[in-house]
Amino acid sequence: MHTLAIAGSRERLTLTAVEHIKKQGDPWRMRRVVTFSGRMPEGATPDEQHTAVLAMSEQIKEVNGGSEPLVVVAYGGAGSALFFLLREDYDKRRRVHRAHGIAISQTAIDVAGVYHKAPTWLASNLYREWHEKRLEFAPGLKALEAQVTRFRPVESKGGNIQFGPEDLTDYDDAVVSLMYASAYPKGEGAPRFIDRKGKLWPSFLAAKAQLGQGAVG
Repeated sequence: MHTLAIAGSRERLTLTAVEHIKKQGDPWRMRRVVTFSGRMPEGATPDEQHTAVLAMSEQIKEVNGGSEPLVVVAYGGAGSALFFLLREDYDKRRRVHRAHGIAISQTAIDVAGVYHKAPTWLASNLYREWHEKRLEFAPGLKALEAQVTRFRPVESKGGNIQFGPEDLTDYDDAVVSLMYASAYPKGEGAPRFIDRKGKLWPSFLAAKAQLGQGAVG
């Protein structure tokens, strides 16, 4: 079960992929593993952004049981044209699932498929996910993990989110993208399953078939 988010700051868009994994003994919440984070090329056109998103989506399908990831786009600024290109894919049945847009401005929510989330909610949700130990990072993402570790959402007098005392100049677009990826409790596809011994299974049903209901229930 995966989510692929495209968001950023200062017109820099970053792709962030998160896998949602079901853990035995905690049926109501998913453990999230950030599996990829990469910045779009500077000056990339909406068509080039679109191509990059589709390529990443295809890679995720290979490890997501053949299912597309849930795609979440920051609606507004550099992400708006990309959102409409992805929505056209769905309308013309080139994609199975509709892309979701998240707007921080209430004026954008009259667009179909776009939902409003306040910046303070996005920042606070990411902060909570990390401090509740719901968020993990794949090898190779140590720089992003370090930024999230030191992340402190602070609201300015103007109502904007400041990242706290740390200088996030090199990573703040990646942190913002992760906020959007974390905004949805689940992605698309069946989640993989971790049993009490820490073994990772392709799904809950696969673990149940091998171990029995009593061992995984």
